[in-house]
Amino acid sequence: MAPQYDARIFREFRQLCGLVGSLPASHIISENLIRTSEEPVASGGYGDVWEGIYNDKRVAIKALRVYRDDDVRKASKVIHPMFPISDQQLTIAKVFCREVVMRRRVSHPNIVPFLGVSEAPAPLSMVSEWMPNGNIRGYITKNPETSRLQLVCWLESVLGSS
Repeated sequence: MAPQYDARIFREFRQLCGLVGSLPASHIISENLIRTSEEPVASGGYGDVWEGIYNDKRVAIKALRVYRDDDVRKASKVIHPMFPISDQQLTIAKVFCREVVMRRRVSHPNIVPFLGVSEAPAPLSMVSEWMPNGNIRGYITKNPETSRLQLVCWLESVLGSS
């Protein structure tokens, strides 16, 4: 297939997943994922990162942070929306699904491979290969002479317009 058609089909597929707030089964990891850390190994504004094993590979499980059982139940519906959900939940689902579709498509030696979405340890968990040397923030901290502008320009060239 010609690259311009491939890009157009991808954009339409990403928009469709965002419109309906759902993901294809090929993007969901339902078996063979084991969380190996008892506590998160890192945290951010919206979630925590856990260490795990998936198909004998060391992985990072980035889990959306939820606080109550009700939040867990509601968030589960984002991945498998089989029941009616609120407008706010649908908005979260749309954004989450567009992000997952984008991450699944990006393939580059300098970007950690994205494996899929899981409902463990939290309903909205994104699973990627484990990076033993840390993340980009840690890299910049350890290498302050690194040009942030070059990193951003490089990332834009890899992701292109989505």
